[in-house]
Amino acid sequence: TLEGIEALRSKPAMIGARVALYERLGDVDAAAAALASADDDITILQAAGEFHARHGRWQEAADAQRRLLELNPRDLQALAALVIATSHFDPAAANEHLARLEIASPPIDETALDALDPEQLEQSLPRSAKSLQRDADVRKRDAGEQDSSTRLKKKRRTRKKVIYPKGFDPANPGPPPDPERWLPKRERSNYRPRRKDKRGISRGPQGSTSGQARPDA
Repeated sequence: TLEGIEALRSKPAMIGARVALYERLGDVDAAAAALASADDDITILQAAGEFHARHGRWQEAADAQRRLLELNPRDLQALAALVIATSHFDPAAANEHLARLEIASPPIDETALDALDPEQLEQSLPRSAKSLQRDADVRKRDAGEQDSSTRLKKKRRTRKKVIYPKGFDPANPGPPPDPERWLPKRERSNYRPRRKDKRGISRGPQGSTSGQARPDA
């Protein structure tokens, strides 16, 4: 593993690789430990300041910027980053650093100020961990909605297989069923009522016959 290579462990490139790997795995503490184990190299300290600010670890970010200023007290970029970092946990110290920055900064060029793009300037600022997490959640939600939409389309395209009765041949279904099979018999078009028996057969009570002679009075 990268941890076992002692000869390359303190090299800036190796430290950067370890930090990127840990950060990709979501182990922010291990990435911060890898940065903390490095020597006071300007490149490493700049990377540490950006890393801690990106994850909202403002005290560690401020410490990295202080160490940069110890190596180069005229580093105005580190001083500006120190103002931003300390403003999250120590506003009084941030104001002191801001006063130092205003004194050390060169006069403002109005022409260059007018040429600045506000959107580009906003994108260049370090982002907090909450905003990064919010963007990640939005991308995850959009990806989930897209996957569900794709699954729904696939589900709609899939047709259920028709199950026929046993012995039924769909290629030779035979004569079609009578469309009036559900109607009562009297309402069907082929219904013919039963003819009444018009023969005049008189029937009396049970046991009697028609035309039986009456007994003499």
